[in-house]
Amino acid sequence: KVIDLMPDRVHTWKARIERFSDPTDAVKFEPGRAVSIDGDDYQVVHAKIALARGGLFGKFPGHGQQRDFLPQAYSDFIYAIIIEEMGIVGGIFVLLLYIILLVRVGMIARRCDKLFPKYLVLGCGLLVVVQALTNMAVAVDLIPVTGQPLPLVSRGGTSTVISCAYIGIILSVSRFGANMGNEEETPEEGEAVAEGGTPPEGELIADATLDTTSDKPFEAAAEAPVSKENPLEAVRTIEETTTETRI
Repeated sequence: KVIDLMPDRVHTWKARIERFSDPTDAVKFEPGRAVSIDGDDYQVVHAKIALARGGLFGKFPGHGQQRDFLPQAYSDFIYAIIIEEMGIVGGIFVLLLYIILLVRVGMIARRCDKLFPKYLVLGCGLLVVVQALTNMAVAVDLIPVTGQPLPLVSRGGTSTVISCAYIGIILSVSRFGANMGNEEETPEEGEAVAEGGTPPEGELIADATLDTTSDKPFEAAAEAPVSKENPLEAVRTIEETTTETRI
């Protein structure tokens, strides 16, 4: 009676769990009669056919047949089509991509100094990876059908937008929370100044300043340092010292 008061979707969830826990085979073989696979387990049966046809290296992209018969072949059961066309090797490769994403999220969380960005990046990463693992488990008939798409792979507008938002939050935390990718190159001490750059502070000036009359460098000018506070003071000091030298 409680289930009758629930939304209609609850009845679908109950039926999926009952079909998954039913020990009898979904496909019944009767001698002399054609095998029928159009029952309630239509999706699961065709997903198993796609897995069986895949083999080790698959039928290669574009040569799968179950995508024409399997409902939601491009969203809920896209992983079964991937295995059919790319084989077990392709399926393991897709699985490893999500595992690498989870490991990377853990590395970002470890470098966060504050708790909020740490928990934020872990939450977003787990939402993406757990949803992907759930979709893969449904495709290989490990858990009942859930209707969860494969993040960043399955077709769908809302799912793609939400997945992109998760990835954007992870990238933002990695840059501003974990300070990854912001390493600035600092020039080493004593490194030569590039052409057109500013010379180091404290460097003596007028090393190449010549007297227009004798073409010889001013001895007093070479001893006058650059003023760090006001450049005009340095110019005034040079003019006074060079005038005294001429006198």
